[in-house]
Order: sequence, then C-alpha cells, then structure tokens
Amino acid sequence: MNRLEAIETIKEIFETDCIGIRNTLSDEQILALYMALSALENPESMSCGFCKNLVAEDMCGYGRCEKYGISVYCDNEACYYYEQRYELKKADDFHGINECSDY
Repeated sequence: MNRLEAIETIKEIFETDCIGIRNTLSDEQILALYMALSALENPESMSCGFCKNLVAEDMCGYGRCEKYGISVYCDNEACYYYEQRYELKKADDFHGINECSDY
C-alpha cells in the first residue's frame, strides 16, 4: 500500500464506511486514525514545531520540550510524546462516526 492509498482508505472509514468499521472502533481508536491521517497528509507537521510540548520557542525555532525538559529545534523529528498543538476533533464531530447514517 502506498501513501495515497492509505489516505484514501482512512478517509473512506470517516466518510462512507461501506464495510462498517467505524461502529466497531472506540473514540480513542478513531482519534488515532485521525492523527495518522493528518500525519500522512501533512508529514511535515510531525515535528517538534507543531507539538504542544514545545514551549518558550524563540524566533529562530529553538525552544524547550516540556516532556523531556531539553532544548529542541522546531524541525526536529517528533518523538513518541508528540501532541498536535491544535485540538483534535472529537469523534462525534465526524459525520456518523458512532451511529448508522446515510453518509
């Protein structure tokens, strides 16, 4: 499977779900898929600069990681504690995620 196929497959789960997967997923699993979709669509966003844990960032892109307590640069690759700066959508915000629908 290539990246485009993976993006299309995850979007299908969110939009049409013709095989009924979304009704078997927990909210946490749905949010994990949303985060994976975001990373596939925008791989450049998976860096320290887009992480909630980067604090005290200066104009040159250097800051401190709250999780590790170390100096990091905004272009550093994201670690396992990466959290998107913006709030992920709640599972119910997706059309028909937790209910049967005509979408």
